[in-house]
Amino acid sequence: MKIGRQGFTLLEALIAMSIVIVLASFSPLLIKVLSPPVQSGVPMEELESFYSGIGQAIRESVNAAASEDKLILTSSSGQTITFSLYQNRIRKQINGQGYETWLFSVKSFYASVTGKLVSLSITDTASRVYERVFVRQAEQIQGNPK
Repeated sequence: MKIGRQGFTLLEALIAMSIVIVLASFSPLLIKVLSPPVQSGVPMEELESFYSGIGQAIRESVNAAASEDKLILTSSSGQTITFSLYQNRIRKQINGQGYETWLFSVKSFYASVTGKLVSLSITDTASRVYERVFVRQAEQIQGNPK
């Protein structure tokens, strides 16, 4: 007399689970292949935020100087504000102490000062070039109106 077999044995269940685990381990690779590549470079929102912040600092500065990959501003309160390229970031330092990272994914940063005009040129890691010109207006802020 034969007894009908119902269900799975423990061995069959372990084999099925091991196959599922092996297939699941390949899923991150499939997701990476199927997803679009991550865009390198500076996001436009981050760049506009950077320009807004540095523009305010430039407009309020009483003196500006540029050397290599640095922009050095002197505020009306006498603080020295330096924007410089460090690794692939533009960072801000006040009086040479501490730093804040203001922009990521930067390949090169070039600043030039001509009178009241401050020109910035930024090249991101995707080799896109962004240029902007700012006007310093601190003389108008400092003067006493008559």
